[in-house]
Amino acid sequence: MGNRLLWVLVTCAVFLCASTFAHAQIQAFIMPESGFLRVDGQVTINPTGPQFSLRLFPGAQLTVLWTEGIEDYSIDRGYLGTVVTVRMREYGSERVLHLAYEGFLAEQTDPLTLGRDSLWFPEFSIPMQVSEFFISHSDGWHLYQLEDSYPVLVLSTQAELDITKVQMAQEPVLPAQPLPPPEEPEIPETPAVEPPPPPISMAIRTDGPAQELSGLIVLWDEAVSARDTEFLGAHVSRKLAEQGLVDYLSRVPAWMVPIESQIKSLEMTDADGYLSTVVFSSGKPLYDAYMKWSRVENNWELSEFAMHPHQPGAPQGLIDSISGFVDELQKAVAAGSTVLEEKLGLPDPAQRQLAVDFFQNLNTTEPWLVVITNPREFHTTILVKHSPRTDVAVELELTAEPTGWRIASFNAYPIN
Repeated sequence: MGNRLLWVLVTCAVFLCASTFAHAQIQAFIMPESGFLRVDGQVTINPTGPQFSLRLFPGAQLTVLWTEGIEDYSIDRGYLGTVVTVRMREYGSERVLHLAYEGFLAEQTDPLTLGRDSLWFPEFSIPMQVSEFFISHSDGWHLYQLEDSYPVLVLSTQAELDITKVQMAQEPVLPAQPLPPPEEPEIPETPAVEPPPPPISMAIRTDGPAQELSGLIVLWDEAVSARDTEFLGAHVSRKLAEQGLVDYLSRVPAWMVPIESQIKSLEMTDADGYLSTVVFSSGKPLYDAYMKWSRVENNWELSEFAMHPHQPGAPQGLIDSISGFVDELQKAVAAGSTVLEEKLGLPDPAQRQLAVDFFQNLNTTEPWLVVITNPREFHTTILVKHSPRTDVAVELELTAEPTGWRIASFNAYPIN
């Protein structure tokens, strides 16, 4: 796309829960044509209890969440969005919450309306305040703002858009509520989980073209860290540049740089190199990346690229156990068996029936692909072929019980 990005300053005092706290700023980068959103910044909060929550759109991937006195946090995904529950060791005074997340919104329309129903900006269960929003978007789009207690954004390719005619969702989205203290459950007997293997250290290959690519990855990390668009543009294919990859990489948040990549695998063919890497920041793994590099004349050119939040490796015993459960689940769906409901750990009858209806409509004629996204909390994603061009990604949160695995919650979205 080779876009310039227009920075638009949207100044508004946002009071989601009637607040009078100190100012903080949020920066957002939006690509309306794909639905991609990245948000990075701070909000001012004043937690009055040991726990609060915030809610984001279902596909949000949280990359930063920290504030003074935080103990830990947990993430629960479902149809109502991504609910983040934060537990505080210290509370009762004003403080700044550092927050960053990214992902793909479900909306991809023109005009694109990001309102309360989209959850592009989190809804909090406690008072918070933001004084300024700095919104960046792809060239060719125009930003409009609607007056509301929630930061409503409208983006359109139309230069003169009558925003009074923009359709807004009529059904309000309920704000996130503090979760009650969890009851002390009986701890089930869980499958033995081996500790994850240590990170794979980067190894520079010395066999001709592989050595060139190994060295190029070091230069690539330096270019991304320095926002060197000239270097990135010279090594990214025209197709990826038109899709906005150079713009994306040149706007990595300041807290993330410098980055370093560790090569997990490197395979060579006559004209191409295939790499899998882990991207580190400050010694912590943030992303897993896949790259295909192609030799074009005397230059290496990035022709394929994919990146997602880092997924720690799961021990083989856990992989086998969960894969067996998913295989049983698929067979139960195919047979229309009552065994399907027995695999659901959803306490509400309406939720169980909704889950049964959903799973029974999945395609069972092809194998379901299993990806364990968080082995410590037993989070798993199933990829189900829906059509020749579309898969359905089903995110599962599993619990281990004496009788086996059960589904505690799930979320689904299409992948083209």
